[in-house]
Amino acid sequence: RLFGQAVLGRGAFESMADERMEMVRANFVATEFLGSGFAPISADDVRGVQVPTLLVNGARSPAIFRHFTDRLEELLPNTQRVTIANASHMMQEDNAEAFNEEALRFLSATDEHR
Repeated sequence: RLFGQAVLGRGAFESMADERMEMVRANFVATEFLGSGFAPISADDVRGVQVPTLLVNGARSPAIFRHFTDRLEELLPNTQRVTIANASHMMQEDNAEAFNEEALRFLSATDEHR
């Protein structure tokens, strides 16, 4: 419960559908016992990413995620950044229409520059 509230915010966590809650619990248990599965990454590794990158936050996402995005924006050479209104960390579910619009806009603009 504490982890879910920290990641999603209290209102978003408490209002999740039962099916989604089970997925969150399964992900948490797997991470606790198996680790994240991600190799360590350095600032130089991130600086080496040359592809255009869309950085997305939900307007109601916990501050820690905005701090992560701030750092990525500092390191990545070619970024665009958007904030999805009326959304927490699961912005693709909280405000799917706005999320999809921004993702498609970014992909369209990126495709035009090829």
